[in-house]
Amino acid sequence: MQPLNQSDDPSQPKSHESTESMGNPSVDTLQVEHDQFRPGTTIDPGIRGQQFGGRQASVPNTQPQSRSQFERPGRSASTEDDDYAAASYSAASYAKEIRAKRPGSKHNWRWLFVVLIILALAASAYWFMNRPKTKAPASTSTQNTKSQAPKPLINTATKTYNSSQFTGVSFNYPADWKVTETDGSGVLTAVSPAVNLKTASGQTEPMALVYKIRAKQQALPELGKGGAIAVLESQKINYANPSQSQRAQTYISFLQYASTTVTGLDGIYITGDNGYQAQQAAPQTDFISLDPLSSVTFVKCIAGSTNCAPTGQAVTLATSDWNNPQLSNPIEKMLESLIAQ
Repeated sequence: MQPLNQSDDPSQPKSHESTESMGNPSVDTLQVEHDQFRPGTTIDPGIRGQQFGGRQASVPNTQPQSRSQFERPGRSASTEDDDYAAASYSAASYAKEIRAKRPGSKHNWRWLFVVLIILALAASAYWFMNRPKTKAPASTSTQNTKSQAPKPLINTATKTYNSSQFTGVSFNYPADWKVTETDGSGVLTAVSPAVNLKTASGQTEPMALVYKIRAKQQALPELGKGGAIAVLESQKINYANPSQSQRAQTYISFLQYASTTVTGLDGIYITGDNGYQAQQAAPQTDFISLDPLSSVTFVKCIAGSTNCAPTGQAVTLATSDWNNPQLSNPIEKMLESLIAQ
């Protein structure tokens, strides 16, 4: 290939010898030649002296005047462009194929990550299914609660007693109480086992509850001549199963005897239709005519004894003890169960 000069006529064909002297330039050489001398391209002075096809090209530093200056003899401009495009496509396709065959692509890393996750999940599932099973420690809270539960002051299980001297009189009482009755005595007594309660003086002592049923118009020696006062407001209760001749409701009153020197509860009495406010006087004439007359009083027990005599020394109870439902509820139920013909 002869150096290009402006005086050469590219339209004239070269001689056979000149064509053979060019040899067979490679595709890369032709691509470079074509890139450097495409129509409209300014020739960089730095490419002068560059080797093309084994010869040094002498390129003048001039701006091409026409496309025909850079066309090879016997070839049109469109043919030159087609050759350039074909060479460019072949090189790009080859490079793409090389990259596709290259190991360690991003897809391989993604698959590896997925496999690792699956293996981790499988290992976790295997461990969970085959882990050593430990027995939960036996819960001791329920057992402790049962063992530490305080014993009820009064047994909630009941029995029914039918009086032999009071016709048509019956009642329910705690199952561990002792009932005594002597015909013709006019008194029926039910006595509880020893119960620790607080006295009016603030001391906790063993005592027994004594439930008495007495005939009407009988004197009440415990009240004496001075009668009693109410230390708490009277409470109305409903009889559970009253007879036809029995009132449906009655008051129970919380009395302190006039002879008692400390403020406290000496006895609980059924007072019929008579109810009292706290600190109100309660003369025995208001309820002594009731038939029968029912009351609950408290007596001191001998230390260490479970069975207490109903004739023991009277004890005045602290009024706050009645606020304890373990004491008040069983007594209320016993009084409500009374049936009198």
